[in-house]
Amino acid sequence: MYDLRQFLSRLEEEKELIRIKKEVDRKWEVSAVMKKAGGMAVLCESVKGSFIPIVGNLFGNIRKIELALGSSREKLLDEYQRRVSRPIPPRIVNHGPVKQQIFKGDALDLDTLPIPFINELDGGYYIDAGIVIIKDPEFGHNLALHRIQVKGKRKSGILAGPSTHLHTYIRRAWERGEPLEIAVAIGCAPSLYIASQVTGPLDLDEYSIAGALSGKPVDVVRCETIDVEVPASAEIVLEGIIPPNTLESEGPFGEFHGYYTPGASGATGPTQMPVIEYQAMTCRESPIFQMIMIGKPPTEGLYLRSLPHEADLYRIVKEVIPEVKDVYFPPGGCGRFHAVVSIRKRTEGDGKLALAAMLASRIGIKFGVVVDEDIDVRNPLDVEWAMATRSQFDRDGVTINNAPHVIDPSVVKRDGKTTAKFGIDATRPIVTPYPDVCDVPRAMFEHVEKNWSEYLGK
Repeated sequence: MYDLRQFLSRLEEEKELIRIKKEVDRKWEVSAVMKKAGGMAVLCESVKGSFIPIVGNLFGNIRKIELALGSSREKLLDEYQRRVSRPIPPRIVNHGPVKQQIFKGDALDLDTLPIPFINELDGGYYIDAGIVIIKDPEFGHNLALHRIQVKGKRKSGILAGPSTHLHTYIRRAWERGEPLEIAVAIGCAPSLYIASQVTGPLDLDEYSIAGALSGKPVDVVRCETIDVEVPASAEIVLEGIIPPNTLESEGPFGEFHGYYTPGASGATGPTQMPVIEYQAMTCRESPIFQMIMIGKPPTEGLYLRSLPHEADLYRIVKEVIPEVKDVYFPPGGCGRFHAVVSIRKRTEGDGKLALAAMLASRIGIKFGVVVDEDIDVRNPLDVEWAMATRSQFDRDGVTINNAPHVIDPSVVKRDGKTTAKFGIDATRPIVTPYPDVCDVPRAMFEHVEKNWSEYLGK
């Protein structure tokens, strides 16, 4: 399993990493550099006011996901599903690199970290690549990414939306009259970041998913001040508590869809969220701070969540349609709102059953398309051709009104609370005769393709 440093070395070998030598300001400049780099991973070696470098864009394109998991794009979904079907529980160890330095009490100061101010209208400086690790007496550990807004040397806010497992864990702790212990791990193995994006039941152990992805247990160490286990190879870990029944202003923060989420007033602004009070920080010698570039797609958050979402949707649709062939979340749909699924259709109605499963999933799909297996779901021309030639919208369209939404900015066009969903069954009928597709014989095309250099006289 790669840790962050091993992964950076691999990216550099593959020429997927660039190093920025010029000193950058953590307010806007570092994120502007990340944006300019496109899909390239970026290591900013000198950050104004800090001795700690910043790395980002580690998941800036699908190639980096392939490198993280050691698989090709063609086999990625199948390989991912094969691995996660065999979870590997974490292994507790006595020590790890993350314990090389320990800061407690007054020695802990978030200002020593190069926490960035990412987008222009953000509410402040945010940790957005910190894997939040919490534990419940019944459900065990939960790992997820949540934005964390710095509020002082030992205090932050945290976004805990009502649909998240974090929200449930907080509520359960508060009902017991207890604070929720929380750790924030920054700069972790890529398998942990990918596992943190998996949707599943409350008792899903993301540590075991990360172990499955890497083929061996995740080594974890016990925290210094709380009863939580954290990755032994993390660069930085913050330990703290979420005190009971305490809410403060949090936000705004640019979201994965490229907009700011409306605040309580309806316009871009803050909302009331829990706070974290920190008690300790442990870290490596000469740690590296990791960020995730968030903004108008395509950004790395989109690619980070794409594979877990594709696997989740594959599983969901397969429960109603046994022969699912492929799943894809187009980047323009923010890696979440739009999805295309190809199936082998066996009976009439299969397309609409697949649509029903897609639109009802917790992923937050607003627009879904179901196509036949001869359609390449990753080719937008192929998908649009299927929609144009294999569907009648009045018969093949499915609409759901007043549905729950997942951070959808367009809800302001409705009641501000619900969204509408639409799906298209772009599959050919089975019983009704349908025109044949016109194309050159496949064998002849393969012959020409194989011998193309001869046709060019080379």
